[in-house]
Amino acid sequence: MDNLAAAGFGQFKISVVMTRQNVPQLDALAGLAEHYGAQLRLTRLRPSGRGADTWEQLHPTAAQQRDLYHWLIDRPDVLTGDSFFHLSALGDPLEGLNLCGAGRVVCLIDPVGDVYACPFVIHDEFLAGSVRDRGGFAEVWAHSPLFEELRSPQSAGACASCGSFDACQGGCMAAKFFTGLPLDGPDPECVLGHGETALAALGAHAPLPSVRTITRVRSRSGSGARDEPRLGRRRGGQRGPVVRLMVADQPTARLERLAWPQVDGWGRTKLVVLPSARSSSTAPPPLDTDTRMAQSMADALAEARSDVTVAPPIAYGSSGEHAHFAGTLSMGTRSSPPS
Repeated sequence: MDNLAAAGFGQFKISVVMTRQNVPQLDALAGLAEHYGAQLRLTRLRPSGRGADTWEQLHPTAAQQRDLYHWLIDRPDVLTGDSFFHLSALGDPLEGLNLCGAGRVVCLIDPVGDVYACPFVIHDEFLAGSVRDRGGFAEVWAHSPLFEELRSPQSAGACASCGSFDACQGGCMAAKFFTGLPLDGPDPECVLGHGETALAALGAHAPLPSVRTITRVRSRSGSGARDEPRLGRRRGGQRGPVVRLMVADQPTARLERLAWPQVDGWGRTKLVVLPSARSSSTAPPPLDTDTRMAQSMADALAEARSDVTVAPPIAYGSSGEHAHFAGTLSMGTRSSPPS
């Protein structure tokens, strides 16, 4: 931040995830942003990704949520996005988006082109389509059955009898999903305590870790039709999602699967793509996650273009900055460019 200020970068954002440890530091955070002429942005700790293992210990207490609400009411210039609309059940609505933005104003496109409604839930149940399908992103955004469902009036479900539903809209879908609560149930951090009651009924003590799902969903018969997930389809009363990490369907355009006579005579008629990644991870997914993602993107290119063949990946790169994470393998910058 000192370097940005010294370089005259202009107003940058300081983004802080709120936990029970730093809620008491709200004034200090605001002072830090003011010192640098920066914009303060507060976001909610959600029980997904690396937050899955620590959410139970780190999410703000009920009393801290009330303190945070009143602090934000007094500071409408602090950005929050759609992080804290569940707090609006305490009184006046906060500044910002006071409803879940998933599929309405935000979505996420992963490295292989799959489009998910919620940036925090990279899971098949929130998969809306793919930019690789006919019509691309515009078709997914405008006509995905999942997005259409999210944009339609939502059932209050278990919150129907609560007079605050119109204010909080039932809370965050991602938080409910990863703690095993039904999507039409209360937010696990419901300020009126309904989430705690629902979690106790499940016998829940901590959310299950989530793993990014890397899949390829193929169109049927080339028509662009897709199997569309529906919200609320939780199977077997499981807590959290059933997660899996897998590479896309293995194509035949893999160089290592060809005999030399098949390659002989290619000349300059073929483009060979060499996936390059690194073996390191700062989160729960396996150490070869980056390699699988690079391989999947190369396979997608080979599927789209008949002149492309995919070479075996180079799974090692320059990852010295992750050396403090166990399992990291780094060749250094002299042997390999940063990956």
